[in-house]
Amino acid sequence: MSFLFRLVSILNVVAKYRLGEFLRGKPGGTAIRLLLLPFSMLWLFSKLRFESKEVRLKLALEELGPIYIKLGQLLSTRRDFLDPLLADELASLQDNVPPFKTPPIESIVLKALNIDSAQVFSHLDAEPFASASVAQVYAATLHSGEEVVIKIVRPGIEKLVKSDIKILKWLAKLIENHTDVGKRLRPIEIINDYELVILEELNLQSEAANTSELKRNFEDSLELYVPKIYWDYVSRGTMVMEKIDGIPVSDIPLLKAHKINLQKLAETGVNIFFTQVFEHNFFHADMHPGN
Repeated sequence: MSFLFRLVSILNVVAKYRLGEFLRGKPGGTAIRLLLLPFSMLWLFSKLRFESKEVRLKLALEELGPIYIKLGQLLSTRRDFLDPLLADELASLQDNVPPFKTPPIESIVLKALNIDSAQVFSHLDAEPFASASVAQVYAATLHSGEEVVIKIVRPGIEKLVKSDIKILKWLAKLIENHTDVGKRLRPIEIINDYELVILEELNLQSEAANTSELKRNFEDSLELYVPKIYWDYVSRGTMVMEKIDGIPVSDIPLLKAHKINLQKLAETGVNIFFTQVFEHNFFHADMHPGN
């Protein structure tokens, strides 16, 4: 995907969902909204004009793809400065993004792992039960009776991510070279670091290795259980792991309904994180509720 084509498509999405509204009254907001004007004519005929700006932002991030969905995930956890309505809307990006279209899961397993799924799984759901920025997951059962999930990376995601990183680098260079805040924050370094992180996240072999190490570190823990990885069924774009049922930490009403001590839960979470950082020197760095 060419740089210019992707840039125009991003501007089109920003205009389509009328995101310039978030810049009203902000420095440079008027100039940006004028820039978007040529892309905005379809707004007059769009059903989106009846949606709230919070819904429109979420839909725009979903359409723009993985890097922008991850931005929404990050923002959704910052209720200390985000409007509650917007935080609630963006929270669905953590694990409830519309599923991407794929070939039948059986053919994905065959291509990625070079095995016939019927030889491994006694049951395999045809539809994913959760989807997020980088991958989506399917429920399955091994012939042994063990319940597992199959995680599949979005097809073509690496090419799209690299295209968006080029645009972010271009914007970072403009900001760093032409603004005082850019010289102070050095966004070029930030984007270079982020590029390494996001590309590594597309490799499920790496994620499986990290999960296995985390499991070893907490093997005897009574506070944290880490799912088992089935290494015979792991590739760069596919991973099979033990299925564990639970309650999202953000679902306070359900936690209370199960009589979970919220103070104890919070203390345990902090203790687990500090144990990872200060004892193991190996920690989970993307701890939003969807994960």
